[in-house]
Amino acid sequence: MKQTGLFILLLLTCSIAHAQIRHVKGMVGFEGKYLRSSQGSAYAFGFSKYLTSKQYLKASVGVENGKYGKSSFSAYMLCLDYNHTAFHIKDIVFFNAVAGLATTYDKLEDETFDEYNAFQFGLNIGTDIEIYVNDRLIILVGANQLFDHQDDFGKGRFFYGAGIKLSL
Repeated sequence: MKQTGLFILLLLTCSIAHAQIRHVKGMVGFEGKYLRSSQGSAYAFGFSKYLTSKQYLKASVGVENGKYGKSSFSAYMLCLDYNHTAFHIKDIVFFNAVAGLATTYDKLEDETFDEYNAFQFGLNIGTDIEIYVNDRLIILVGANQLFDHQDDFGKGRFFYGAGIKLSL
């Protein structure tokens, strides 16, 4: 009887015990985000790889659709970002600073703004907050500012949004 009780206790302990695998060197993640801006909305998908427990690189692509004045537009974005964890709360909530390079291709539907249909290059800065649901599922909340150098349409795009990240 005593051995059976110890065996059941051991099984219960094993079933609920797990190691937290969060922000580990070599860990990779895939994410999807929904973003809003003053001109429209965007979807972004990214891949991240952790260099250390506090640093990771992220490559992401996105599509923004919206209005610039009375013209509809689409923007296609590529960002290569360095992320640094500034601090975290109990290995559940991580606050990350983001800085990187960005390129966009803007396409306005109105022919009179043909000069805006071009590639633009710039910087991306922002913050991401990761909230771990478990070791593999993470809720993302964040904001970033995309600075393009080319024209008034592309300069200073501010995005905020939320998404989900799956870590492997």
